[in-house]
Amino acid sequence: MSYLNIFLELSLRYKLAIVGIALIIIGSIMASIGKNRGGKGKACAWCGREIQGKEVKCSMCKDKFCSQKCMIEHKNAMHAPRY
Repeated sequence: MSYLNIFLELSLRYKLAIVGIALIIIGSIMASIGKNRGGKGKACAWCGREIQGKEVKCSMCKDKFCSQKCMIEHKNAMHAPRY
């Protein structure tokens, strides 16, 4: 008996469990591959671009940004007083 025949004879609950476990395994493998791409892996917290050269840090939350412009936009959106 082949694995396919054994799989087809299982009940729906077990089929869904096997497929779900396989999807979790495939997703974790793809996530680890994606994490290892792109140099140092430092990305701007505001725009998502890779940080090249000197990084700029927010004085309030220590997030890292690719430029002063991104840091100012972040501060205005996240740390500005709301009245």
